[in-house]
Amino acid sequence: MADTAEYRQKNRARIRTYMKKYIAGRTEQDPEYHRNRALKQKYGVTVLQVMEMAEAQEHKCALCFRVCGVSERSGYHKLCVDHNHATGEIRGLLCHFCNSLLGRFNDNAAQITEWAARIAQYLERR
Repeated sequence: MADTAEYRQKNRARIRTYMKKYIAGRTEQDPEYHRNRALKQKYGVTVLQVMEMAEAQEHKCALCFRVCGVSERSGYHKLCVDHNHATGEIRGLLCHFCNSLLGRFNDNAAQITEWAARIAQYLERR
């Protein structure tokens, strides 16, 4: 067996591919278990608690108020759990767009305000 960097890299890629298939297979077999486990580990909540939060928000994004339905593929709401990265406290459920927007600005209100002002200026010029 050759002990080269190329061999090790190919072996890592093969293992990574196998693990992705294995995890995907397990998720398809029991998605409720895996979803619950992921939510518990990340945020300390269960699927049922997230569903209750979605109902309390009327299945709308907490920022843009767009109604987000249930994914046909997974059976789960298309709303993301938004949390404060410093404290870990859950703030609410957001659509993917709003959640990723907050993430791009590291939850910094000053940066978001400055960016929004620049967008307004840009649109007024056009």
